[in-house]
This record gives sequence, C-alpha cells and structure tokens, in this order.
Amino acid sequence: MKVLCTFVLAMAALLVVVGAAAQSSETMSLYADAKPYKDDPLPLLKTKVSELVGLKADGSEVVLATILSKAGEVIVAQMPRVPNLIAEEDIAQEQLSPNTGAFRYGGPGRQVIIDPVTQNNAMVPQSWRRFEYVIQAEHGEDDSIIFSESRKDLEKIGREASPRGTGFGSLWLMFVPSNVPESHFRYLGRQNVNRHATFVVGFAQDPKLVKMPGVIRMESGPVPLLYQGVAWIDQETFKIVRIRTDLLAPLPQIKLQQASSTVDFSEVTIPKFDARLWLPKRVEITWDLNGTRLGELHRYSKYRLFTATYRIVPD
Repeated sequence: MKVLCTFVLAMAALLVVVGAAAQSSETMSLYADAKPYKDDPLPLLKTKVSELVGLKADGSEVVLATILSKAGEVIVAQMPRVPNLIAEEDIAQEQLSPNTGAFRYGGPGRQVIIDPVTQNNAMVPQSWRRFEYVIQAEHGEDDSIIFSESRKDLEKIGREASPRGTGFGSLWLMFVPSNVPESHFRYLGRQNVNRHATFVVGFAQDPKLVKMPGVIRMESGPVPLLYQGVAWIDQETFKIVRIRTDLLAPLPQIKLQQASSTVDFSEVTIPKFDARLWLPKRVEITWDLNGTRLGELHRYSKYRLFTATYRIVPD
C-alpha cells in the first residue's frame, strides 16, 4: 500500500515539506555523520527527550520486530476506513517562558503554572485562534492513499493568522510497513503515557535508505530533511499513543538548530460513522531558527464527517 502525506512547517522564508524530495548526494553529505539519540545510553537520552521521564528499561523477551509489525498492521487496517473528516482546531503561537516562571495552556480559559526548575524550556502559548480543520483521503486505483489537510480561519483574521506547522498529525505514517525499512529502530522499554501502558521505540531515518526525504524550501534552493524520534505504542492494541520527531542533525547552513514535534493521539467516535478512529488530539511544534526559539500548539476536538455542506476556501 502506497501512502503519501505532506507535512509543512513555515518559518519566515522557510518552508518544510516532508516526503517531497528525491534522494540525492546532498542528503548523504548533510546527514552522513549524524549520530541519532536513540543510540545514546538511556540516562543521556532522557535528558534530550523530556517525554521519556518515567521510562523503565525492560529486559523482557519483547521482540522489536513484533512491535513494529503489529503497529503497522493496525495502521494499515485503519487507513482505508478513514473518511473525509472535519474538526475544530485551536492554534496558539508559543514563546519561550521567562526564567522566573512559566505557564502552559491547560484548557479553554484555563492556565496551569509550571515549575521553571523542572520545565526550564516550557513554551508559553499566546493568543488562541480557532479553525475548521479538514482531513481528506484520496484513494487511488493503484491502492494508494493520499492524505491532505486544509483549514478555514473561523475568526477571519487574515493570512497572517495561518499556522506555521501543518500535517504533523499524520506522522504515524512513518510506521506504515512500506516506510519502516527506511529507518533504524531500538526498543527502549515501557512507560505509562496518557493512561496507556506503552512500549517505547526510538527510530532514526537512514540517509542511505530514505527514497523520498523531506525538503526545506529556501529562497536559495531546497535542503533535504531527515528525522529521528520516539514512538509510544499501546501494549494491548499496538496503536501509537504518542510520537515525537526531531531533526536527524542540525542544519547550520540554514541556521536551523532544532525542529521538534510531539503528537498525542486518542480514540475518537465519529457521529454517524460505524468505526472508531485513532486521531490527533494535540500537536506541539518547536524550532530554533537563527538563535530564536519558537513554538506552535494545536488542539483538536469535535471530529465529524466532512460533507458537501462545508467548503474550505483558500486564503
């Protein structure tokens, strides 16, 4: 089964599109010396990936290949059933919190104080905007599936209100069986996440194996983009509960030192639809561009079937 989904991160003159560039010698030159953090000792890895707090190393007979195979089966089983959907999407730009204190969004009209000592890189959401968010699945005759997304600004603020990051809610497509051979994996252990007992798996794309790497489109030309990350997979259902991605290596030539995304998924019941789907609930994207650290937070709710009564008009 062929799957295509585009992920976009727009940062000033910077545009990131995942799954759009052909393999090239430039990819190898940029990432040949990359050292994925999945290979670090666990104590060091936990300092690099804050979501791993609570991870317990596991010496059981769990087989990594079995985890990947069953997770892939779950994804492949869901994809043909995904209808065109619409949801409410709340988006806020984020800025780095001051050292004297930090706040993180905790729900509509509510903020939660965070200890700056334990969350010294906490991002502070700014004003929130509401969008109509649409996921459309196009099924080809060759058994291919193309997922695309679009959105309409309900507050009609204008073009400047457009989100900087889109498409990251479909990062689980990296675990589609046809895409798995392009990455290396490591079983890290077990961890409870969002009330789920999960297997934790680290991964890193291989510059020599990725056929269609991402591309960062700059005014000076495209720059290949590869990922590393961590996935939390439910021990019973093998659904991906959370996935985090980071750059496989910094890209100093375009002054991009860091770009991360963390996606939380949950089971969703769709009105007038006879199947429950596993869909994005929350996405946080952060990046360090030219020495400035910024972020963007997305929250999704009220998923329902997308029908002809809705029409998304491009800005």
